[in-house]
Amino acid sequence: MPLAFGDKTWLHVIEPHDARSLIQRAKDQGTPFMGVKSLNFGLLLETQEISPQTMRVARAYTPQYDNSEDILNWTDAFMQQRAGEIVRWLFDYSNAQERAAFHYVEFLNEIDPLGGDLGLEADHAWAQFGALCKYLCEAATARSLHILTPAFNYGTPEWSQMQAFVSSGVFRAMKLGGHGLSLHEGVHPSSSDPFVFGPIPGAPSINTAGPTVFRYRYLYEGLLRPQRLVVPLLISELYLGGGFGTSALPRLVFYDKQVRADGYVLGHAPFTLDPSADWINQNYIGLLGSDEYFAYKRAEFSVANPPLDLDPAPAAGFTHFTTARLLNVRQFPWAGFHTPLVVRQLSQNTPVRVFGTYQDHDMRVGWSCISDHGDEWVRSDFLRPA
Repeated sequence: MPLAFGDKTWLHVIEPHDARSLIQRAKDQGTPFMGVKSLNFGLLLETQEISPQTMRVARAYTPQYDNSEDILNWTDAFMQQRAGEIVRWLFDYSNAQERAAFHYVEFLNEIDPLGGDLGLEADHAWAQFGALCKYLCEAATARSLHILTPAFNYGTPEWSQMQAFVSSGVFRAMKLGGHGLSLHEGVHPSSSDPFVFGPIPGAPSINTAGPTVFRYRYLYEGLLRPQRLVVPLLISELYLGGGFGTSALPRLVFYDKQVRADGYVLGHAPFTLDPSADWINQNYIGLLGSDEYFAYKRAEFSVANPPLDLDPAPAAGFTHFTTARLLNVRQFPWAGFHTPLVVRQLSQNTPVRVFGTYQDHDMRVGWSCISDHGDEWVRSDFLRPA
């Protein structure tokens, strides 16, 4: 569970060096970091000892699996096999003590099916990608592991691709296993481009969302919340723009206060700290190690954050799965006289419990009640028995 007070800035760590002293400094000041994401599993053990309140995410570096050019041709059996291999990798390259220190493991990184292509084929590829992530969640659940996935690249996916990804049933699998979503956002680190709110093609209007920052709000407010599929979210890589020193602090403060309004956000991790040679010029130590930033941490630690805002996992005892790609749930059966209100929508393969069915003699199809209050109904021909 995230800390109830203070800023939600995390440390993104590649090769631990400065991170240890920052974690200790924050703890000594009485304002521990919200979280640490690290490619080095040993640092997470140290973090657990120094600052047990700090959330800890292991980044499983598996580039051999960050590959999706053939995903349109992947069968369910192949995706299940690949998901099992990815989870086994973690058990092969970590020990029980390390795994006990992880709150989550982040699998996969910036896969963009079909390389950013648009259209129906790309949408289908995103549905396939969602299915792969669903099987990954199920494989992790079977090993009592909690994961974050799939680290969307910033500026992706498009609205129709979000819909396709959700339709795979991946968020139901996340909820059932206690998993969450990770993604990347921001503007180019050396640019002075502002954080922009604005539309993305086809999406509903959300005034507080933007194309490369707060893009997650299109997914959460436009699709997940209406379907009661809200899961924990980590912005596991963030580019603030404005450089890597204290010049970027106003941007960090603005972004931090924005995401803290969304109770489902675990935090945001500026990329990166303690970089490897590949990322040597991208090091936020000048910002995150500054007195100015630590003064912000002190000031904000008296400010309470909203409680973790998640939808409950589906209750046990469901009887059917939905078959339509996007199924309208109506307030009462549509018997031909009055048009019932659409109260929400369900993605394909959503588990539901049917409490009863109504079909008058002149009704072409029956309607099934999926609420014990009698106020949610779906067409019976779009259900299959569990």
